[in-house]
Amino acid sequence: MKGIRNAAVALAMALAVGACDDSTGPDGLGPEDLDALATQELAVVATDGAVQDVGFMNKSGTPGLRFPFFRFPDFTGDKPDCPEEGGQFRCGARKGMEGLDVTRSLTFYDQFNGAMEGYNPEFTARIEFQLAVEGTVERLNFTANVHRDRYLEVSGLLDDETERTWNGNGTSDVSREGTLPNGAYHNVRVQKASQILGVVVPVPVDDEVAWPTEGQIVSEATITHTTESGEVQVTTKKAVIEFDGDSTATLTIDGESQEVDLSQRPGPRFAREGHRHH
Repeated sequence: MKGIRNAAVALAMALAVGACDDSTGPDGLGPEDLDALATQELAVVATDGAVQDVGFMNKSGTPGLRFPFFRFPDFTGDKPDCPEEGGQFRCGARKGMEGLDVTRSLTFYDQFNGAMEGYNPEFTARIEFQLAVEGTVERLNFTANVHRDRYLEVSGLLDDETERTWNGNGTSDVSREGTLPNGAYHNVRVQKASQILGVVVPVPVDDEVAWPTEGQIVSEATITHTTESGEVQVTTKKAVIEFDGDSTATLTIDGESQEVDLSQRPGPRFAREGHRHH
């Protein structure tokens, strides 16, 4: 199966000669090159989002629930030290991955769907989280403006739990501006709506990293490419990330698949062939 990484190689070759080819379009790229570029942009944004989601899911543990972006009081672990209103704990912004601002809230529910005053290991059945991530990221040859909203629900918390199931949805709007390898100006916006579907994460043991054993994150995206002269090309694509129990996941766009590494910080990352973390 032709991988997304192969498309990237083809794109790099096109960029190397595009500036000398009068038949190419905006930024020295033809239609197929622009489509490959849109695939690469979506691959980066979809994988960045998955790394952040999985990083949130797989760091819960005992005692209580030590979810990142929330501070639970020492020894009790029953509630975050954030203002509470109507059962919802609303926590102010703090810094997350790559210095992005993260605003978050959460609500605990019992098996009868009643809001609870805090986490109770005997009676809490599920937890709802709402996250907003915003800020600017500087990388080698571009600047990105990021906005992500996420609603996540974790269930399976009753009794002697061995795994938890995550569902939810979210949107993201990521704009990147910089230069391509051929020196051309590059401005792209990826607007994405995602569904988190039945992602199962084992309960961590002794602070081990627990990777999702099953489930998907499915994203529908609109990629807008704007040239320095103002020409615009809009592409729509679908990305599916599937989990199978280790630190890599399978990313599929337009029927082409590639393993991505969930253990790395956000940014372009493709797992090396035969390299898998357990």
